[in-house]
Amino acid sequence: MKLDKKSLTDFARNERERFEATLQQFVEIPTVSGRNEVPKLAEFLAGELKAAGFAADDVKIMPYEGETGDKTVALIARWRADKPTAKPILLMAHMDVVEAKREELAALPAVSPLTADEVAEIRAIGDNTGSMALKGAAPDHEGEPRPDRWPLTPELEELAARWGIEPARDLVPA
Repeated sequence: MKLDKKSLTDFARNERERFEATLQQFVEIPTVSGRNEVPKLAEFLAGELKAAGFAADDVKIMPYEGETGDKTVALIARWRADKPTAKPILLMAHMDVVEAKREELAALPAVSPLTADEVAEIRAIGDNTGSMALKGAAPDHEGEPRPDRWPLTPELEELAARWGIEPARDLVPA
């Protein structure tokens, strides 16, 4: 599959029902701390990764004991590039959630105590839009984009600058 915007948009449109069904299954697993359901979610996600082409040996579920005896797990998946050309990266996320309690939500003020400027500042701090596109961007890439490497566009250069990334230093083979 090509990595241009149209190809990716077409792919997402064609796969929308499958994506929505997968997301529905994902969010229906109650991974609140203490309920011991994170292993179930990890098994589900491991199955999705393997179905997407990850080798079974590259997907591991590692059990451990969390807070107050919570039986939980870490899901580790190795994403192998066709032709590795840059330093490896680590993608992380947590699978447990904090339970939303109706009485606590009802007690929240109807109007936010934050100003619009404060909300905008907080949103800007957490905005990582486009950051994954930097993963395979290469200043010296020539030719067609590959699954693990593509040209560094002016938009990606601007994004790199925002995050203090120097393409000539940080986006070249180790």
